[in-house]
Amino acid sequence: MRRPLTMAVTVLLLGGCGNSPTTSDPALAEQLQDTLEQVLDEYDGIGVSAAIWIPGEGLWTGTAGISHGSTAVTSDMVFGIASTTKPFTAALILQLAEEGLLTLDDTLDDWLPSFTHIDGTITIRQLLGHTSGIFNVTEHPGISDSTGADLSRVWTLEEVVRTFVLEPHCAP
Repeated sequence: MRRPLTMAVTVLLLGGCGNSPTTSDPALAEQLQDTLEQVLDEYDGIGVSAAIWIPGEGLWTGTAGISHGSTAVTSDMVFGIASTTKPFTAALILQLAEEGLLTLDDTLDDWLPSFTHIDGTITIRQLLGHTSGIFNVTEHPGISDSTGADLSRVWTLEEVVRTFVLEPHCAP
């Protein structure tokens, strides 16, 4: 039985991946594609997209499996990366703090407009430590239907907060 898992493997962050290897070694390209398919199967995945820059060889890209229903993963599909962004965001915030451009004790009011259901006194430290109490938008009962209704729609921060942030889980 397959888990509802779609993987996006990125060795080098690039826009778009596809089954059109540009590496100069066709045998290597075939080996990489076979490995991609084996990994997808080994981890009981549904779909995967990958890109690898190989010094002296060029770029290899590949896809395998399905995205949804019976639609194959293609080079122009966008993958949700969800919590994968957290460590990158945290690292950048810590660099900004190290450079003196902000402090971990700065509040949301210092950097953002006011929003309903979000306490403006929450600090960056509380956000990084997951102790802000802010409602988790992915727990909103209507988020999948709303965001899935038009996959080309780009939501603004204000729209996401206004639509999906409910009462806080707890005080900061």
